[in-house]
Amino acid sequence: MPERFPSSKPPEKPETERPTIPVPRNPFELQEQVPLISAFNIPDPTKLDKPQGEDAYSEDMDVDKNGVTLSVEDGVGGYPGSEYAARAVAELAKDYQAQFEEINERRHHNQLPNPEDVSEEQRLLDRFLQDASLEVAAQRLQHAGGEHMSTTAVLARLVRVDGHWEVVGVSVGDSRAYLQHPDGRLEALTLDAHPIMLMMRDVFGRDTALRVQEILDNLESFQQFENFAKFSREDKWPEHMPVNREDIDMVFQLVGPQMVKEYFEGAEPTPEDPGGRGFFHRSLVNAMVGSHPLPDHFRATVPPGGRLMLVSDGVESLTRRELSAILAEDEQALLDRTLKQYAWQGLTPAERVARAASARNSGFAWSRRSKGPDDITVVVAEIPAR
Repeated sequence: MPERFPSSKPPEKPETERPTIPVPRNPFELQEQVPLISAFNIPDPTKLDKPQGEDAYSEDMDVDKNGVTLSVEDGVGGYPGSEYAARAVAELAKDYQAQFEEINERRHHNQLPNPEDVSEEQRLLDRFLQDASLEVAAQRLQHAGGEHMSTTAVLARLVRVDGHWEVVGVSVGDSRAYLQHPDGRLEALTLDAHPIMLMMRDVFGRDTALRVQEILDNLESFQQFENFAKFSREDKWPEHMPVNREDIDMVFQLVGPQMVKEYFEGAEPTPEDPGGRGFFHRSLVNAMVGSHPLPDHFRATVPPGGRLMLVSDGVESLTRRELSAILAEDEQALLDRTLKQYAWQGLTPAERVARAASARNSGFAWSRRSKGPDDITVVVAEIPAR
């Protein structure tokens, strides 16, 4: 008699039958080296009239996962409507994703003269800046009282070129791009459009300007700089300092203590400048999208295990060493217990950095380096190790 119900046992397969292995969609799929993207934004809690803050960002991955387009925008405070400028530029960056993807698709189909050449991406970045300025101008016409609205911006294109990852990008203002190497070293890819950095670049070159920026990033205050300069003069350099003696001597000679003081503390109030902001305070930038854009182009190789990070200037309250330790999840290198408490609440690299910066800006992890509450935006792309 046949069974009333079919048996739950699967039918036996002949011993010669073997499961087939699907052919990968692209030659890199077996390597599983797909970037891991995380993004996090914390609006300024003191600006209740702007619940979404003045920052914006975008992050888009190619369909074949061989490229990523990332951007961070920071509407310039003090100019009404700048949050609309930031969001408009972020939307424009998303619109450019298809054009970047088309270039990379031609690259992987051997339709470019030189597959390792990223000049087409660089030309597209320049066109993006032109369109971004036009977009900000259009926003000014749509919003009453927004005739001075502007934004900083950093746009990065991460592409797989001949089996490795390259990043090419452009920034305007002080939204930054960083590259963290597998050994934990954090390298700034962008140079702030700040008076001191632009002076150093014009006189001594971009590499020297980037080094000055890094040294100032690792100082907590002008008082700390003065103490280090005194140690250097007396030839009594302590161990385990965040900067070395040569760094302090370099800044002392090239920048000078007066400009370093104004960078951290501002200037003496005057009738023309009652707030005492001065010309060299670190909150000031000389270039914005929508007002005197001065593009800073960059390119770098992102090694396996490396991270590309884009941030708004709300992260500037963290020193370079703290930022590196948080991004690498190095608890021993992060000495501030309060920063640890807030940073490790984050579930992703971007969230950990944003929460630590928020704690510093809000005064929970006090430091003279904090400029006070600010919008915070962090976008991180991780390249897995092979």
